[in-house]
Amino acid sequence: MSKGVRAWQVNAFIGGVCLGVRQRVVDLNLFSITLANLTGIWVIQKTITNVANHLENYTITQIDPTDVVMAINPTTFNIGIGI
Repeated sequence: MSKGVRAWQVNAFIGGVCLGVRQRVVDLNLFSITLANLTGIWVIQKTITNVANHLENYTITQIDPTDVVMAINPTTFNIGIGI
């Protein structure tokens, strides 16, 4: 694991034990959004591609900053091979 990152932290993000080759923590697909001025309504879209040789399942979680309301749709999704 990379310096400062523990295996249990990675396991918490991926929902289980990672049995693959250990990679750099910067290679984890952890999408984050930073907005400097939280006024009005923002719509953020993310395009991803499955490069694995199997179906991938994802669950999106969020941590709402104080006094900010966020909505995520969908909260779970699957991506087929090569899509």
